[in-house]
Amino acid sequence: MTEALYPRLLRGDDPRLVLYEIRRQLFMHAERDHDWASMVAYSTVPSDFDDQVMTFFERQMRWAISVSLNRADDAESEAEMKIALKASREKLDLWRSRLPEGDGVKERARRAECYGMHGSTWKRIGLLRYRKKKETEGRNALEKSLAWYRKSMEQWAMDEDKYHWVATQALSLSAVLQQAPEPVTFLMAHQLAERDLVKSKGSGKAWAHGTLAELEMLAIYHIPDQVAKNVKQRVREHCKAIVDLMGEGSFEADS
Repeated sequence: MTEALYPRLLRGDDPRLVLYEIRRQLFMHAERDHDWASMVAYSTVPSDFDDQVMTFFERQMRWAISVSLNRADDAESEAEMKIALKASREKLDLWRSRLPEGDGVKERARRAECYGMHGSTWKRIGLLRYRKKKETEGRNALEKSLAWYRKSMEQWAMDEDKYHWVATQALSLSAVLQQAPEPVTFLMAHQLAERDLVKSKGSGKAWAHGTLAELEMLAIYHIPDQVAKNVKQRVREHCKAIVDLMGEGSFEADS
């Protein structure tokens, strides 16, 4: 029962399905001692319970993927690193298998978040491969990362508040991979980040500053004819604003 209960709950499975699976396991493997009603849960289920379950599942997947990638970074052997990377990819596959269908804003937002995490994961894998002097594998991983960020951009097209995050990641990777400049994507991302800077507060404003700091540098690649002077100074100003808003020890400043 313990083996069936805790792994499923901790990874964010729907507790109703977890209960069903435990009862099934008990009935199959210990039917002399247990019947179908050996485990019963008394609970109330709010109207948005499905959304709550999916939100918790997404949070657990992000955490589990981060743990696996950290293990890959710290691995002392190629075999240990491959095991850790395999675990991170399996989490991505599981997340993708549970994505909702439909063309509503909520469904698109969940798909965009998942695809963006795919991009982030493959980017880290690429950087790890480059550190290990495996440049071909590193480039392949960065190309996969770029493809996933672009897929996420397609989903975020209806939610402009999130678009500039994945667009900036895609613009960064296309520059690193020396692909064709994307001035239209750049200008849209810059416009939306500036809008967020005006209307957001706290962490939201800090992330807008972070995006704009990146875009100041990316302008040199994507719109070279329109690059203004004092790029370094403007980047410093954005970074200082992040620290002023959130503190030196904040995740936003560290990022």
